[in-house]
Amino acid sequence: MKRCPCPERRRTGPRARAACAGWLLAALLLGSALAQTSPPAAPSPPNAAQDDPLCAGTPELLDVTVSGLYRGVREVRRSAAGTLLEGSALSQSEDGYLARTVTCDGAALALLRPELQVQYDAQALSLVIRPQPLLLTSHTLDLAEVAQASGVSASPVYGLAYAVTADHTFPERPSPDQTAAGWRSSDQVALDAYAAQGRFSGYAGALARWDGERLGVQPRAAVSAEVGPGWQVSASYHADPFSVAGTLGDRDFWGVGLRGSNTGAQLDRLPITLPLDAEVSVLIDGVTITTVQAQAGELLLRSLPVLAGGSQVSVVVTDATGRRVLDRLTSGSLVALPPRGYTLEAQAGMEDGKPYGAAAATYGLSEHWQLLADGKWQNGQGSGSVQAAYVNQARQFSVGTSYDPERGVSVQGTYGRLLGRVALGLNASVPLGHPDLLSVGVNASVALARGSLYTQAVYQPASDLGPWALGAGGYYRVNDDLILGGFVQAQPGRQTAGVNLRWQLKPNLAVSTQATANLGRAGAGSLPDSAPTTVPTTAPPVTGRVGLTYAPSPGRLFSVSAALPDWQQSQLTYEEQRSVSAQVQLTPQGLHAGVAGVVSLVGGQVFTGREVSARTLLVRTGVPDVPLIVGGQPAVTDRRGNALVALDAAARQVSVNLYADALPVNVTVKSDSARLNVRGNGLITLDWRNNFEVSRWVQLFWKPGEVAANADLHLGAHSLPADPDGNVLLPQNIPTLSGTLQTQDGTRQCAMTLTSAGRATCLGQP
Repeated sequence: MKRCPCPERRRTGPRARAACAGWLLAALLLGSALAQTSPPAAPSPPNAAQDDPLCAGTPELLDVTVSGLYRGVREVRRSAAGTLLEGSALSQSEDGYLARTVTCDGAALALLRPELQVQYDAQALSLVIRPQPLLLTSHTLDLAEVAQASGVSASPVYGLAYAVTADHTFPERPSPDQTAAGWRSSDQVALDAYAAQGRFSGYAGALARWDGERLGVQPRAAVSAEVGPGWQVSASYHADPFSVAGTLGDRDFWGVGLRGSNTGAQLDRLPITLPLDAEVSVLIDGVTITTVQAQAGELLLRSLPVLAGGSQVSVVVTDATGRRVLDRLTSGSLVALPPRGYTLEAQAGMEDGKPYGAAAATYGLSEHWQLLADGKWQNGQGSGSVQAAYVNQARQFSVGTSYDPERGVSVQGTYGRLLGRVALGLNASVPLGHPDLLSVGVNASVALARGSLYTQAVYQPASDLGPWALGAGGYYRVNDDLILGGFVQAQPGRQTAGVNLRWQLKPNLAVSTQATANLGRAGAGSLPDSAPTTVPTTAPPVTGRVGLTYAPSPGRLFSVSAALPDWQQSQLTYEEQRSVSAQVQLTPQGLHAGVAGVVSLVGGQVFTGREVSARTLLVRTGVPDVPLIVGGQPAVTDRRGNALVALDAAARQVSVNLYADALPVNVTVKSDSARLNVRGNGLITLDWRNNFEVSRWVQLFWKPGEVAANADLHLGAHSLPADPDGNVLLPQNIPTLSGTLQTQDGTRQCAMTLTSAGRATCLGQP
């Protein structure tokens, strides 16, 4: 049939649309009359019946919008049996919205599925179809394959790792009936040579101890090898399997170890709803993992390689209607294992001259359920436990049983629930052979807009401190710089209350105070973390502490604290976490000092760092004193702009983030995060030098002694404003150093050429 002859896209309003609808109706009536005198038409396919009852609907020209996207003016027929729409109004990926094809008067129309939400507006002559992506075809994108394809291979690394500690106790002042005690010393030195390349890593060295009278030296060594994706074996002598060089561990163990898993930490599935065809970008911890073109429907992201401690997952969806970002913050407990994923760790050998064996395994039963088991044989006795755990974003539950020689068989259970801002928890342990050793605890907390509150209770009938303990507390953030906190706790015969304050005077300077009131008899507390857990048996009624911390530069910290009335608990501390790890602590009782680090040789160059591992990351920025977070660990670049950071030996991914707000004003960055997929042992290098641009300060003068305050320096296409002291920031890669200096109102100007000096003066009289 001849379609409506009126202009299809140039209507000016409802009257024009009504007129066009009239043309269509007239044409249909004429076609019907001609059909009565024409030869019979050929039979139509079963799916396109010519006399379908759906064709009885009145044809209309409507503005059609599908899933928020305008599809133009389309022919629509509505009836009690359903809604017909021109098939060209839908894209190929939206075929799931169609029930079947119907032919009316020679035109193929699409019957919309009854599940669709269709809104018709007679006055506006419009039809709106709401998105129903679940009716469309679903697709799956496996991110594990993307991560494996983009892995970074490691380079061989060799070096020395060292650690030194010295603990010296000052002589005690004697009482009238005692003799003064002399210096007491406890010193340790560890020195190991290490190497890592390809599938292998290891070290050999010695640990020396001096107690003021005797010197002991213990040789040690360990070697590890990758035997498959995610699997490692290790053998050690006088050291832990999988241990690293330069540590002060003194375990008397020799034997072998095995550890591995069939998957790294990952978020197993993340469904994304796409109303329209879209470009989808997946970012993890701010770094783009992949970008794909996806059809409308449900896109299921599988095996997202998040970090075990938790990651920020962002999915950026860009379609014809705009851009939206979907964020999800994963926690370590939620992403420990995907379904059918498992981990295993085992050791076997001799410890202190006796047979020793231990193993632990975890298996992912489903997206939320996990099974955990462990066992140990030590000193001729065995112990072990089995536990099933369920975790989702709002609920946690676990139940299990354990055995140890002292308590026998016990049954344990935990339950946690998150209700908006309120978190509830319950835990219990019941030794079946010793019911008197029962332990039950309940806790609750609420997150407030500027703080939090908590309360908890413990029942332990066999405790030496009494069968019960109660506690409550919280903190309140007065502003960005001031935090107030407090707690109370009670046990039979003893009550304790305290208040504390922390005031951030400057970004690198803070003051803290604490006061505690002790009532009744004193003893060790049963409540964890949020309140002091030990009080001397002769604790005074009120104790207090005042502290000051000062960070002169990233990675360096001074702290001093004074305790009252027992000044013996006061201390002065200096810590450094840069290219070495160092600490010095002075108290009235004595002095503790320690230093640890590594010296690595890579490609003929020497680099220093705090520690070493089978896998080590070298971040090269070219800018000194850049504060970083590498795989969750703080790091600071040295004077050459490098940071050497040890990674987890089983790490498959590592994220690098920097504190952009902590950079000097003359340093700018293109990106504040990066992410690497790691393959093999050795050194992985992130050359981030192109990510940083360092500008330099130049002070401008109209003439000697007259600064160009608030003037503008024009260098080619660049315009650099000066501050009131005439200083401008000169970009590192600016193409020209010759230009014009002029006042903001243009009344004064001169030619100027910059040099490497920190000052520049007009050429000639301005």
